[in-house]
Amino acid sequence: MWRNSEGVGFIAAFGQRFRTLLRLTPSDPLVSQALGAEMRPVIRGYVAIAGLYFLINALFYRVEGDPGLIPAMSVLTSVLCVVMWGYLRVARPTAQLDLVSLNVNGLVIANTVIDIAMEYQPLKLINFILVLPVFALCGATQRGIILSVLAGVSAFIAFALRFETGHVELWLWLLIAGVVTAFGLAAVIRAAMRRSLVARLEADRHRDEALHLAAYDVLTGLPNRREFLRALDGLCASARSFHLVLIDLDGFKPVNDIFGHAAGDHVLREAGRRMIQAAPTGSLIARLGGDEFALLMTDLSDAEAIVVAVGICRALEAPFAVDGELASLSASAGLARRDEEAALASRLLEQADYALYRAKHLRRGEAVLFDSAHAREVRDAQAVEQALRTINMEAELSVVFQPQYDLDNRTTIGFEALARWHSPRLGCVPADRFIPAAERVGVITAMTPVLLAKALRAAAEWPAGMRVSFNLSARDLMSPSATQRVCDIVRASGLDPACIEFEITETAMLTDFEQAMTAVSELKALGTRLSLDDFGAGYSNFGYLNDIEVDTLKIDQAFIRRLSEGPRGAQIVKIMLDMAATLGMDAVMEGVETEAQLHQLRAIGARYIQGYLIGRPIPADDVADYLAGEAHRRATTLYLARG
Repeated sequence: MWRNSEGVGFIAAFGQRFRTLLRLTPSDPLVSQALGAEMRPVIRGYVAIAGLYFLINALFYRVEGDPGLIPAMSVLTSVLCVVMWGYLRVARPTAQLDLVSLNVNGLVIANTVIDIAMEYQPLKLINFILVLPVFALCGATQRGIILSVLAGVSAFIAFALRFETGHVELWLWLLIAGVVTAFGLAAVIRAAMRRSLVARLEADRHRDEALHLAAYDVLTGLPNRREFLRALDGLCASARSFHLVLIDLDGFKPVNDIFGHAAGDHVLREAGRRMIQAAPTGSLIARLGGDEFALLMTDLSDAEAIVVAVGICRALEAPFAVDGELASLSASAGLARRDEEAALASRLLEQADYALYRAKHLRRGEAVLFDSAHAREVRDAQAVEQALRTINMEAELSVVFQPQYDLDNRTTIGFEALARWHSPRLGCVPADRFIPAAERVGVITAMTPVLLAKALRAAAEWPAGMRVSFNLSARDLMSPSATQRVCDIVRASGLDPACIEFEITETAMLTDFEQAMTAVSELKALGTRLSLDDFGAGYSNFGYLNDIEVDTLKIDQAFIRRLSEGPRGAQIVKIMLDMAATLGMDAVMEGVETEAQLHQLRAIGARYIQGYLIGRPIPADDVADYLAGEAHRRATTLYLARG
């Protein structure tokens, strides 16, 4: 025999299990809502069947002594069922579904009560028991089911106590069987429906998550490239006017290098937030990848679109808080307007990308709108790229040399080798056009060995100790095989490696610092010199000067042009000169073109200069005459000074 505590525990467990079994309405609101949606066609079908049944009942069922109450109630029930059936043609809240099922159940009970009241027969009591499973299966909520079952049970008990006093116990057992059957069927079927719904909802959730991941950037929560292209295609297919804007963060890579990738992720999230705030309502902002974003704006004029793009650039100029410090960035934007000539998404992207390229190289931190002048430039660039694909490098490429001058000793110390291209189809193509095009097409690493070999062959004819400077592209440093070819050409030239100086830019170092360091180390191991070109025009990351053994800083010509703007310009150049001297580096002033600039540079202690004032680029065959003429001028100057 169980002890009291064991008995109480068993009863409690059984009660909990029974309550769980009778929990016909899920506790999860989402599952409950889905179950209600699933029950609508069930309840609507139940209403239709009930209406049809009572219509037949009104036409053919008669009870002796009935004054017409049963047919009238049947007709009323049929009419109400038609009304409720029509009401359920559209989705309804669960509470309204529950109300409909309660009304129909009430009508069923009322018809049964009237039928028994008009003519009692014991078998008619079974109707109350038969409808209980129907009530349980067609109820929308647990509350509605319980109320309907209680109403049916109450009517059954009332008639049983009145007419079956001698057989109440038998009828009560039948009632219990009916109730248990009703709730049992409801519990089993609803449990199966609930499991099916939960599985389906879980599958829908996973599908939605997959769709979200496929359409949105995980880091920023913005639409990704795929979703952006889908939206762009949709706008291109419509007749709406819109602007496409490509936005690129300037200086993001140093943030990653200095503060780490976690800080970089924070900056990207904050950048996305700022762009959302600065963009017009209804526009779409997406992250295309890395530090590149895109914006779609509809129904704006060119002027309004530029104002928005400039506003975004300004918003991104504000410092970013990173680990208790401030990181400063800027952003450049390229815009393209959808018109008849640019109706395709691919064309718009090309135009916006070109405008972004112009902004980053000529107006960093600003917004540039693609216009007709840019369209001509693109056509010209495409012609250059097409010609580069069929170029005969040995025949069409040549090298000219621009002198670098020592002001203290009044002598040329070397020449910078500059590439020239004479195309049979395009004529003479400026280097600032074909070098970037060669990098885009991917032939720059094939050009470098041809140009370098020609430059070193020419330098082999110069006086001993005369330097030759040669520019390497970022691709030359990023490709181990290209770097190896450069090293092989240096070895094969027979020149003293100390007379060869390779010029690299800060941009080349930013592309892949570790690979660039490997390439630079290989070049330095040969004994060649290294020059950091266009210093000050990029990010001026002084860490490079510590990591790389730089021999020469080439001060960008933009600083030379600013010498005439006031004393501040000269002070900045002076600081660069002092830094170079402190680090044991030479400093070459680029782009010296006027006597006034030369005078100012002398005044602040500049020694090495390069520019049109000293000498324009000359062919290799003219170098000997140039040096001879310089020697003659120097000798004449000395003779006159002694005389």
